[in-house]
Amino acid sequence: MSKHWYADYTASITNGDDKLTVNKVRGCNWADIIIETDSLEAGEIMLRNREQAEQLHFMLGQLLERRDDE
Repeated sequence: MSKHWYADYTASITNGDDKLTVNKVRGCNWADIIIETDSLEAGEIMLRNREQAEQLHFMLGQLLERRDDE
C-alpha cells in the first residue's frame, strides 16, 4: 500500500464567500472536491481512483499553462 492510502487530509482555499475543499479519507483512494459559491454548496466531484486524479491534474495544468500568445 502507498503512503497515499494511509493519508487522511482536508485542504481548503477561500476567496471571499467562495470556498474550494478537498477531502481524502484514510484507507481509500477516493477524494471529494467540494465547491461553495456565495457560501452555498455549488457542486461536488468524487474522484474514485488515481486515473481520475491524474486526468484532473492534466486538465488543470492545461488551464494554468502560460501561453506565449497571451
